[in-house]
Formats: sequence, structure tokens, C-alpha cells
Amino acid sequence: MKKFLFCFIILMPLHFICQITHGKIQYTIKFDEKEYNGLDFYQEALKGAPRLSYSLDFTANEASFYLNPYMSTDDKSTSLAVSFAGVYSPIYSDLKKSEIRYNNNENSLLTLKEEFIITKPLKMEWIIGTESKMIDGYLCFKATSTYNTMTSRGIVTYPVVAWFCPKIPVALGPKGYGGLPGLILELQEHYIVFGATSISLNMPSTPVIKKPVKGELISKEDFDALMLQRQKRLSELQKK
Repeated sequence: MKKFLFCFIILMPLHFICQITHGKIQYTIKFDEKEYNGLDFYQEALKGAPRLSYSLDFTANEASFYLNPYMSTDDKSTSLAVSFAGVYSPIYSDLKKSEIRYNNNENSLLTLKEEFIITKPLKMEWIIGTESKMIDGYLCFKATSTYNTMTSRGIVTYPVVAWFCPKIPVALGPKGYGGLPGLILELQEHYIVFGATSISLNMPSTPVIKKPVKGELISKEDFDALMLQRQKRLSELQKK
């Protein structure tokens, strides 16, 4: 009897994996106010954050994470919130190739609209701990990692904290993160927190996933190096 129960527990996740063929997850964002509390531009972004929501559409082979259309009466606060969240164009995930693709920020002074398609590996190094918490009735476990981003100070490394749910065996999450044994219901990237608000699996209609097609393919590492060069050149021109 014990052997049968053990086998059932082991095989149960595999059964669910076979059953989940597609889905849509909705996320909202909030800010960790301990990081930048008191700064004017940060307080302005806080006002715009509640207007934003994001969707993660996925099938068996691909996924897309994108900002949902929104209406705003305050362009400044909403634009700042979008900028802080860092999702300027849909982030496409090729699950077979284990690769992420997305266009560069069209509002940057350093690039043209859809000048590049940036690529990077889907999988990343996670440290999975024993810490757990309940999120909307789902038992989630904590995983940590880091990510690199380009700032005015150069390339900076920040922490990433993900809370994933093994009961939903979909190795995806917001902003192209994934590779964990369960759906990421909450993700904190530095001071931005993405939280799942709606989970729809195996709906009657399968999501149509679009991937970026305009732009020169470039790796994330080469793109960051190029942006540092362009930033340096721009700074030199501004001094003249």
C-alpha cells in the first residue's frame, strides 16, 4: 500500500504536465517601497503602477509575456511605471530552443525602434530553498537568482526572487523567467514585484503566440556591450 501511494505521488505531476497544453496568466505589478521611498520620480511611478497589467500566454512550444493595453489620464506616472517594470515589447520564449527573444526599447536615445531582436537563454541558474508561503491558496516555494542590467553606471547585478507553485507544473513566469518546476506566481526583480492575479489553463481557444520578426539578431551580452559604447559616445557628444 505504501509503495502504491509513493508511486502515485511521484507520477501525479507527470499526469498534470501531460494535461496542461496551453494557458493565460494575468499579472499586476507593485513596488517594494523600502528601496526608493521618498524619491519624487519613484513616488510618481507608484501612482501609475495600478493601471498596468501583464499577460503570459503559452502553448506547449512557445510563450509570450506582454503589457496589456491600458487607458491613462496621467501619462507621466504611467510611463514611469512602465519604464520601471522594464517590459517595453512582448518577450517571446521558444520552449524547444530554450531561448528568449524581444525587441529593444523603442523609447531609448541609444536605439531605433525595432533595431534589434535581443536573444538570451531561457534557462537560468536558480537556488531553490525550503522557504514556502501561500499565494492565493497555492503553496509556493522560494527560488533565488540574479540578473544583469545596464544603467548609467554601467552593467549592474541585482537579485531576483521567484515564488513558484509545483502544483501547476508549467516552467514559466513573468518577464521571460522560467526553468523552475512550477509556474512562477510571484517574481521580485530588484524593487519590482510581479504577482499573478488570474490563472486560466486549457481554455477552449489556444492563444496565438507572436514572435518578433523585425530587427537584427543580437545576444544580450553583445547588446549590453554595444549600448555601453553608444552611451559613452553620447556622453562625449553632450560634453561638446
